[in-house]
Amino acid sequence: MGNMNYGLIVSSWRMPCRLMVFWLMLLALCANVAATETIPESPDYPNIVLTTDDFNNQRLGAFEEFRGYLARSSWALTSVGPGKSSFTFQPQIPRRGWYTVYLWWPITKVNAKQAQILVQHAEGSSTARADQTMGGGLWQRIGTFPFTPESSSKIELVGNSDKPVVVDALRLQFVGESRPGLRIVTSALPIAVVNERFDAFLEVDGGRPPVKCHVPLPSGLALDAARLAISGTPTVPGQWDITVSCFDSSGVHQQRVLSLEILSNDQERSRATPVLYSPGASNSEINAAAAPTTSEMASGQALTELQAMIASLPEGNWAKVNTNNYSDVWTPPDLRPVGAYYPSAIIGAWSSFGWDTNRADLWLYGGGHANYSGNDVYRWRASTMMWERASLPSQVIQDPLGNYIAVDGPDAAPASAHTYDNNIFLPIVDRLLVLGGAAWQNGGQYRRQATATTSRNTGPYFFDPNRADPGKVGGSTGSHVQNTAPHPEVVGGEMWQNRDHTVNLASAPLPASHVNGCTAYAAENGRDTVYVGATSGGTARNLYRYVINDVTAPAADNWERIGGYWGSPTDSTSCAFDPGQKLFVLTGNNSFPLYYWNTATPGSKNYEVRINLSDPNGQLLPLLQANAITLKKCGLDFDPVQRKYMLWCGDGRVWSISPPETISASGWSVSLQPTPTGSVPNGDTGTGILGKWKYASDLGVFIGLQDRTLGNVWVYKPVSGTNQSPVVNLTAPPNGATIAAGGSVTLIANASDIDGTVSKVEFFAGAEKLSEITSPPYQFFWVNPPAGSHILTARATDNLGKTAVSPPITITMLGINQPPVVSLSSPANGTTINTGTFISINANASDSDGSIARVEFFEGSKKIGESLSPPFSVAWSASVVGSYTLSAIAYDNLGASTASAPISVTVITPLPESTLSLQDGVNGYAGTRDTYLSVYSKTTSLGTQTYFLSGGSSYTSLVRFAIFASEGGPIPDGATIQSATLSMYKSTAYDYTYRAHRILMDWSETQATWQQRLAGAAWSAAGANNSGSDYLSIADGQGSVGWNSGWLNIDVSVGVQQMAQGQPNFGWRLIEVSGNNNLKRFYTRESASNPNLRPKLTILYRSAQ
Repeated sequence: MGNMNYGLIVSSWRMPCRLMVFWLMLLALCANVAATETIPESPDYPNIVLTTDDFNNQRLGAFEEFRGYLARSSWALTSVGPGKSSFTFQPQIPRRGWYTVYLWWPITKVNAKQAQILVQHAEGSSTARADQTMGGGLWQRIGTFPFTPESSSKIELVGNSDKPVVVDALRLQFVGESRPGLRIVTSALPIAVVNERFDAFLEVDGGRPPVKCHVPLPSGLALDAARLAISGTPTVPGQWDITVSCFDSSGVHQQRVLSLEILSNDQERSRATPVLYSPGASNSEINAAAAPTTSEMASGQALTELQAMIASLPEGNWAKVNTNNYSDVWTPPDLRPVGAYYPSAIIGAWSSFGWDTNRADLWLYGGGHANYSGNDVYRWRASTMMWERASLPSQVIQDPLGNYIAVDGPDAAPASAHTYDNNIFLPIVDRLLVLGGAAWQNGGQYRRQATATTSRNTGPYFFDPNRADPGKVGGSTGSHVQNTAPHPEVVGGEMWQNRDHTVNLASAPLPASHVNGCTAYAAENGRDTVYVGATSGGTARNLYRYVINDVTAPAADNWERIGGYWGSPTDSTSCAFDPGQKLFVLTGNNSFPLYYWNTATPGSKNYEVRINLSDPNGQLLPLLQANAITLKKCGLDFDPVQRKYMLWCGDGRVWSISPPETISASGWSVSLQPTPTGSVPNGDTGTGILGKWKYASDLGVFIGLQDRTLGNVWVYKPVSGTNQSPVVNLTAPPNGATIAAGGSVTLIANASDIDGTVSKVEFFAGAEKLSEITSPPYQFFWVNPPAGSHILTARATDNLGKTAVSPPITITMLGINQPPVVSLSSPANGTTINTGTFISINANASDSDGSIARVEFFEGSKKIGESLSPPFSVAWSASVVGSYTLSAIAYDNLGASTASAPISVTVITPLPESTLSLQDGVNGYAGTRDTYLSVYSKTTSLGTQTYFLSGGSSYTSLVRFAIFASEGGPIPDGATIQSATLSMYKSTAYDYTYRAHRILMDWSETQATWQQRLAGAAWSAAGANNSGSDYLSIADGQGSVGWNSGWLNIDVSVGVQQMAQGQPNFGWRLIEVSGNNNLKRFYTRESASNPNLRPKLTILYRSAQ
């Protein structure tokens, strides 16, 4: 057949990537990308994966081995040296037919270029090229070719000195016995933004080449037919259904309609630039950009402020309550997975949030399909009114069947996904439920490999808010993104749990898809219950009830299909649940706005009912008929207080929908709420409000989320339809004021009532009523308030008797000045010190009604020095032997003073210093005990080994010395320790820095294992890894050892000094800090090669007098 082109080689690989953040990016995900469908799978469809480890490969020329990040082989290869080099995969074809060929190369910094690919197949040979400067870490489609068991099958990668080639893995996926028909693989396009550069690539497979395509596009965009690249700068916002038409050389024609969402440009985006991040940043630096400071997170204070803001907000009005931008806490670019763009898509792409009534937190997860690959989680806290990051994203990879999963597996964390109106919080089990929707790059359920040739659905997932941490990855340790640096400071938070219902509930009636789905919550029979609008196959939406019985037992969950499909719209929707009438209500389209299921009558024939909505004032239906509002982009939720469904479509308008008293399709009415008097949301719905509009029962308001970059959080206070409360605030005195004794205080309040008049204002100090004023100005002169702290409030009453209380303020009244209190805290009375030795004289000083101005220190009547701020201390020494009296005098801010009780110290001539080196086999010493614990030998003692192993969290090294006479050591009891150095000899290569932490529990050299410290006595945590229980959380010292063999020296003076003062001596453990992570060995006391290289403890001390 000669040389024929059997596959589409996406030439867009050579397209430069706009705003490239990573030093390389995924092939089809360089900027904005198109999501693609996966190849059909079957147990009879072979899936062949080969790596450079396979023996049947052929290698010609010079290659160099290297360990690439995300490599599938033990060693990836890169061609080196002059001349041609080639590597040939020779797959064994099990079945005659057509196979799609994929290549995989790692994310690597080697000098990769364009790879030439030669494919020898059943009908001849074909050539292709792949740009290996990008696209690492994922399967890259090369083309579809015919192979047979009888014919020679080879895929050869060729490189030369100018264009080195990288070789790692090859995959052949069987697609059928005959040539696959022409197929438009692309299933979705990424979101575009007006006046911003857009690039997406269409992928077409099968048919007889050459294949030509065309597509009509909105203004500003064009199709490069040669590269099948859609690019340009869109100029008009809107939703466009574009038809892609493709023809092959035999005249076969295929069409596919793709939706292109063009969003309006955020004018404030330039002010919301994400915090940049250096690859060498510490964990604290990662966290600094992701969470408020401690002062900003003061317990309960800010929540009280928000509650006060809500209390003062007139009904029917809005308030924007986020005090920082969502983009301020985005994952730094270096830690986003390949293919990621901006976390803005988590809000911007068909998304929802869960409202946490346990914490008053908004939880946000999403992205997915063609827009964002990161599974990072974010939260907005009502208690601080600030955005935080809750987790860093996992690295995303493809399994051998091409499913996109987290690098540590689908059980550790989900892929990203559009969430529509599916995210929901479960207050009883205290978890965020993530059902997914359109998962990253597959547009459907979360998927995972089931067998060598088949995949299956997985999920849903629970996210644990208690484990949230802005500096940790949501999965396990090591699963974070390491494209540009290893970032060992990032550890796993293990925040996710995969309920994996396909396996755990194999016989349950599980939904087939959550695309365009929605959820609503109810607490029923003491269980979290979720009503789920999802499809059972195709696009027909059914109603399910999902009950969580035990957070630790996914197999105890229960799914039930309780409602069938009759004919409602199947596009995106938003849902709400009335626990009183047991109605699950969802939005439809502009022609048929609302439907409901009656959950009290479950069954397969319990069909959705179309609501006959009455609009007596023409406030909604005419807008829908004129398409002035797109209903499928609105959000709906239920107000259980007013028993009304509230509809929000992105601007300041909110509609209330009232159900009839008796369940019926008729009797429903809609009305527009009063026009707000303050600031309102800007009307931008993006791809839809959907699940970003929730009733917060703990705050009594609706929460709306808007703007994919700024993350504006809006609260809307619903109109009760009854008398509204007045509004009152204290304007004087200022909060926190301090007032001198004998002074008077003027209390001034502002009070108003939106639907009536203020009849009186009362002033209170705590619970004590001070005065009542019936007409403005509302002020009161409080004469001679008692000394102390006072909480002041004002209470306003309107003409109908409704009241409101102002936010409290606190003032302090000064009384008659009280003298300060002072005492010497160290040295202790009767302390003995050596001549010429400096000691610290420390005092505790306080003042009940003011502050300490200074503390003066005395030896007898001689002033030694003074200290102006805590900790109050001075240094002192004596050169003459004898007894001395020490004291202190404290002065407060008003000049009052108090002298401390004196103490006596004795100065003596010190004994000379001595140095001892404790090392088994040297000078008759035999008091060393050492071992190491290994996760690979959990129940085996390694105390007789001649070496320690060090290299990651799998090993723990322990060492102990008999030091003092009372424990069999040579140092006299009562000796004064001047210094102590722990030394261990590294016999292998590789540099590292270690800390020495004291062990807090007794252990035996011959009995200690990974699981236990003594026979029958376990460690607090396996491997002695519990900080604060197994070992002291604060290190005695830190030291480093170089690349070559040599001594590791750590100053442990603090620890030995405390042992001399009576603290137990259980020795030390080494904790790795930083350096080369390869395995290292240290000699133990059992080492026979040279006793002088065994562990030793060198001590400088003075004997007791």
